[in-house]
Amino acid sequence: MITKLLAAGFSGVPYLESSALMRKHKAGVAFSTDKPNVIVGPNGSGKSALMQSLALRFLAHFTGSSTFDDKYITSSEAKDWWSKDREWGYDHTWLKGLTCKTDNGPTVYYRPGHIPGNEPSITHAMMTGYFDESKAYARLVENKSSGEQSQAVMAGILSALSGKGMPSSYGYKNWRFGKEPIDLRASNGNGWGYRGSTEYQAEALKTVYEHANGGLPLILMDEPEQSLDARAEATLWSAIAKAKCARVQVIVATHSLYPLLHRDKFHVIESETGFVDSVLALMG
Repeated sequence: MITKLLAAGFSGVPYLESSALMRKHKAGVAFSTDKPNVIVGPNGSGKSALMQSLALRFLAHFTGSSTFDDKYITSSEAKDWWSKDREWGYDHTWLKGLTCKTDNGPTVYYRPGHIPGNEPSITHAMMTGYFDESKAYARLVENKSSGEQSQAVMAGILSALSGKGMPSSYGYKNWRFGKEPIDLRASNGNGWGYRGSTEYQAEALKTVYEHANGGLPLILMDEPEQSLDARAEATLWSAIAKAKCARVQVIVATHSLYPLLHRDKFHVIESETGFVDSVLALMG
């Protein structure tokens, strides 16, 4: 669960802090736990940047669910997610400048075409340590159109919206740093020894999420309506509108007209003041 997000001095996801969305919500974006949250606005206004930031904050960027993964430290992208106050210091800050009011509940993240490991292909994913996840994904999407693939992958999301099948804790995938926090600055009895930056970053991640279990689960969806036919999209939005918000929190970034036409069912977050009214006016 998350109730507020503020980006100030945050560069981990380009364009989020300077986006129209964050400029409009200067005190931070506030989220509801009573209704599904729907983020709407023009192209390029920061919706997807916000969803990527949330996926990173809840460690769902690579596997689609909250999972400790070496790639948060070792991937080519990771250098943008970490900062140090002192060049030679021990301090490593995860997503510096991104402030969240949250209980760190485990998260499921969906966006069309997302391959395990955030890899460009299923083959790449299998070769980089996501063999089981990639095999399961391949079975779901094999010999299907893009819309059919989205519906197949989304079946689990539709179940989760009713509170079923959501993770209860953070998982581990390709994680070699152990589960318990370690004070790397304490002597091990044989002197201080050398510690690499990756070890300090791993311990920093453990510290951020050490009290994560037990939080209200979160479902993130970034433009889930892509490639869906009208009936499939209506089915999706009906499920989102009926989400069991006592069991899961829902945040969706979308270009769909459905939530604009049914504002009473959602907590609508505009990235531009008056966006919804301007769209409805054009529709007559």
